[in-house]
Amino acid sequence: MRKQQKIQEEQYKFCYHYLPSFKKGFRLAPVWDYGLQYVATIKFIIEELEKIKFDSLIDIGCGDGRITREIHGHFPNVKIAGIDISKIAIDIAQALNPELIFEENNIINKKKIEKFDIAILIEVIEHINPSRLELFIEKTSEFVSDSGFLLLTTPSKNMKVSAKHFQHFSLKQLFRLLSPYFKVSKSIYLHNPNNIFDLMKKILSNKFFILNYQPLLNYIFNYYYRNIFINKKYRGNGIYILAKKIKKNSEAESI
Repeated sequence: MRKQQKIQEEQYKFCYHYLPSFKKGFRLAPVWDYGLQYVATIKFIIEELEKIKFDSLIDIGCGDGRITREIHGHFPNVKIAGIDISKIAIDIAQALNPELIFEENNIINKKKIEKFDIAILIEVIEHINPSRLELFIEKTSEFVSDSGFLLLTTPSKNMKVSAKHFQHFSLKQLFRLLSPYFKVSKSIYLHNPNNIFDLMKKILSNKFFILNYQPLLNYIFNYYYRNIFINKKYRGNGIYILAKKIKKNSEAESI
């Protein structure tokens, strides 16, 4: 492959052609209001994974593969796979990350199951119909090796349920949902928005400008991450749970 083609192939890892628009007036780039919280979630998950020794990980409900990609970049020697029910999402994930393993499938119906040291459910269970959620968690546990871990984030009941979600959760609900298969090791609330957060969003983007001054961008993100995203209060809009799989023989011994 020629050097010029390699450069182009590298650039295709991000869909930069889709950034500018003109149909409703020229715009150089779109802005995603959830972006600050999303990047903070990625950073948080990677920091949590750094505390665990593991050789394999599956991203269940991986969507377009962005988090899967970031984890792979931070843990290049770890076997990483992603699975999602959406064909569109998986096609994007595979196109942007040809070196990774992605599968379009519904884990509830999947017959051949491979074990991983860690499974992650990042903003997934709120999209699952409540009538199938217990089965979904049971199937998730089948992907996790004995003494393996589950990392989960989901909106809390402190946040209004959005149109694309079935429900939001309390800690008590999550403990009960996971308890047949996992023992919770850690649980905290995430993202406690306040007036400072509202000001940050206005500084980052508004009808007059999008902030591009890197030192200020870094300062805003770091302040948000330390003081607003990570908090131990019970008012956070999100919940993070780290849970260890219960061994089958342990289950038998406890009966």
